[in-house]
Amino acid sequence: LRNTLRALEVFTWRGDPDVRLNLPDLPMFQGLAPAFYLGLVVIVLRLARKSGFLGRVRYAMLVIWPLVMLIPTILSDPAQVPHSLRAIGVMPLVFFIPALGFVAVLSVLQRYIHSQRGMTALAAAAFLVTLTASAVVTFQNYFVRWASQPKLYYSNDGDLADMARYLNSLPDDGRTLYVSAPDYRHPTVAALARNYSQMKWVWGGETFVFSPAPSVYAWSHAALPDDWWL
Repeated sequence: LRNTLRALEVFTWRGDPDVRLNLPDLPMFQGLAPAFYLGLVVIVLRLARKSGFLGRVRYAMLVIWPLVMLIPTILSDPAQVPHSLRAIGVMPLVFFIPALGFVAVLSVLQRYIHSQRGMTALAAAAFLVTLTASAVVTFQNYFVRWASQPKLYYSNDGDLADMARYLNSLPDDGRTLYVSAPDYRHPTVAALARNYSQMKWVWGGETFVFSPAPSVYAWSHAALPDDWWL
């Protein structure tokens, strides 16, 4: 129940706390919360009307689909809820909900603006302002605030990538390569290291191998051995 309530917060209240994927706690609809909730009201009203079976299915899907696709993140560790990647299945139908809210507002305004040309101009202006504001805020969030955070170097395997490049630069002189990472046979190293097949893997930082021959030890930041070993 706690995870479900946290997962539902991803839309307008609190997003993924992990800096690896986005600005921590940034919700999906940062400035479109009113349109999102208005869209939910529109869906409830449409479901209550006699719109036929297909009509009700159409609007019910806009609610059922995101709720079902939140199950992977609901079943996650509480510290990782909500989780952007595990909740990615909510797209694309969830974006229809704030769109319905916008359409509802325009429908109300149309009752007072009888000019079709004036209504078209108003809708176009609202659309342009919304897209422009969204683009500016998104650019600021992700290319200025998020991308400049030092934590991303480790969160997105920057140390592992540099470690793989360093191991590529070593001469092939028969030394054994002992490599330690948070995940066994880490995929980032597998993608970048040319000598990947020669590596002997030590998972995590709990184990230390005393090699009987000349060797190279490589540890990632998240899998450093205890200071006692060093």
